[in-house]
Amino acid sequence: MDVDNEGTGAEQRERRGARHSRDDVIAAAVQLLDHSGLPDLTMRRLATTLGVQPSALYWHFENKQSLLAAVSDWITRDRPERDQLRTAFVQARPGWTSALRAESLWLRCALLDHRDGAEIVASTVALGLGHGIPMRHLEKSVRDGGFDDQTAQASAAALLHFVLGSTQHEQQRDQAGELGLDVPAAPRVDHRIGDGAFAAADLDAFGAMVVDSVPGDFAFGVDLLVDGLAARRSGADQESRRIR
Repeated sequence: MDVDNEGTGAEQRERRGARHSRDDVIAAAVQLLDHSGLPDLTMRRLATTLGVQPSALYWHFENKQSLLAAVSDWITRDRPERDQLRTAFVQARPGWTSALRAESLWLRCALLDHRDGAEIVASTVALGLGHGIPMRHLEKSVRDGGFDDQTAQASAAALLHFVLGSTQHEQQRDQAGELGLDVPAAPRVDHRIGDGAFAAADLDAFGAMVVDSVPGDFAFGVDLLVDGLAARRSGADQESRRIR
């Protein structure tokens, strides 16, 4: 009787899964997400895409949520374009508020780059998973304004939640439109980021493109939060001078 030294077909596929790197699995998950959306990003479909058994994926990820957290980290990873946008904003209008606005706009861009990107990142944030890359950048920008850690954390969280919620709403409306659903037009808000302080002439081509693509309601929401924070800083400075 011949013995199959290679094991059963399922065992062979599982061993092939072990040979896929963690980055391979994440890349395949992102591709599946962009093609089919979050509801179809299942461990079974991902395994089929990679030509392995679903159990093989657990070499790299404890469960589906940890996989989604890794996808979230990939979506919000640091990229040269983020530094480029931040630099352009700060050069056009020096100060921490410009950096904070740039971080908010860049996060929206990163989320929109991928189907259901905002929903995946929001879920990861809600469960306290992932590396918290957007939160870290937002916090740093607030701290650069001279705020204490507690204020920086609370302010960054408020901005993060606004960007995630607004962008998720935007993506849901876009997808509903693609499905042919009758979605009422969102009320138009005539507002540009920084009250129009970031003119195309003051930015590079990428920065100008980002500013032009931002809906007025999103720009207004970011400005409302950033300007409110700046007003608190100004009020605290005035009180400090009065006491002295």
